[in-house]
Amino acid sequence: NAGYDLRVGLFPYLYQYEGIENGTALILGSANIYPTTKNAKKWLKENSKKPHIPVKIKCSYRMMDIKLGKFGETFDLTQKKEYMPYDLYTTENLKNRYVDFETCIDVVLKDGEKKKKIFLENVNAWRLYDSKTNKIDIIGYSREYCKLDCEVLAEGYEKFRGQIKEISEKVIHPDIKKIEPDLFVDIYNQYTISSVANELLLIGGCYKDTYQFAGVVREFIQKCVVGGRV
Repeated sequence: NAGYDLRVGLFPYLYQYEGIENGTALILGSANIYPTTKNAKKWLKENSKKPHIPVKIKCSYRMMDIKLGKFGETFDLTQKKEYMPYDLYTTENLKNRYVDFETCIDVVLKDGEKKKKIFLENVNAWRLYDSKTNKIDIIGYSREYCKLDCEVLAEGYEKFRGQIKEISEKVIHPDIKKIEPDLFVDIYNQYTISSVANELLLIGGCYKDTYQFAGVVREFIQKCVVGGRV
């Protein structure tokens, strides 16, 4: 849900933001990020003459109608069991950052013993428990959780990109292949699964011997159309 991530977490760090939305759902967004940390400034100095980093925001759910928790089995990835105790992230706890161990367990147990086991395994693996204060770093937990989510999303997205490329190579029309032998539908250049399907039909020759109209002509012909989309 890129729209939620944009509004809740990213928006304060973006400049010159422009977006295309369908209701509250984000389809595509673009903006610039001006680095503030030393590492980011160093990277930018070595890789670009511009004082900012251009970013593109796409909603993966518009491309793949799959929950992130299902990416492992869908794309044959090694995916760690994920668990986020959302009820733990109250305004007070976020201000404190470090929360008593017992308080964390009481909240986590509401989701069952299995979730408690996953939570404690993550806390230990990420070294977020301070034995001296008997507290857990919940900000550190959310950071590591989000990092894993990003890694899984990136791996799944690349796998899906490869699958669409393979399909492109199988369906491309011979006449088009002669002209552009390396042509394939790249999901990097598409924003929804509908646009991917349309491009596959296009290179497959579905629209052969038909005409494409735009502007005033298209608007005039559109007035003849009755009913919804197919």
